[in-house]
Amino acid sequence: MLFNLATRAPRIALGTDKINGSKCIDYIQRGLAAGYRMIDTAQAYGNGEEIGKAIRSSGIPRKQVFVTTKIATRFKKNPSSFKEAADSARGSFSRLGLEYIDTILIHHPGDDAADPSAAVCRRMTWQALEELVLEGCVKNIGVSNFDASHILEMRHYARIPPCVNQLEVLTLHSRGFSLADSIHSFTHGFSSASL
Repeated sequence: MLFNLATRAPRIALGTDKINGSKCIDYIQRGLAAGYRMIDTAQAYGNGEEIGKAIRSSGIPRKQVFVTTKIATRFKKNPSSFKEAADSARGSFSRLGLEYIDTILIHHPGDDAADPSAAVCRRMTWQALEELVLEGCVKNIGVSNFDASHILEMRHYARIPPCVNQLEVLTLHSRGFSLADSIHSFTHGFSSASL
């Protein structure tokens, strides 16, 4: 399951941060008309209802539009319990109003230095996402902005390995971790022997 996302997800996504309301619906519909088939959103963007409405009214079969969303309770903070994480993910599902979500990501690993419970929150959130895959309402689960240590930590609790680590890469800003190290840990951290 580790790389099944890469074989069927479009290579370029239409990002939806900082666009809401009727402008969001128009933006998504124009993007779909232009050929985009992957929509990237997040709870933090506050536009799930508009995105779902635009996809449903586009006339494009749902199976041809790949939807990725991300969950978090607030900036750099993940849900603190299994129930909170499951409710958060189900809330995204409800707002989008789609039959299923192609991929849900943990938006950010949290701040280990500022929050000693960040690792526990990551684990609880991941386990809730795994449950949604087993229920069938989510096809893939992954992470966003995780560094090598976060990926390697997941080997101890992930029953389903992450299908993707979506990274924000800014040319003039370093996140304090090596992109190469993160990719190496992602591709080699989940061998069949570790699961």
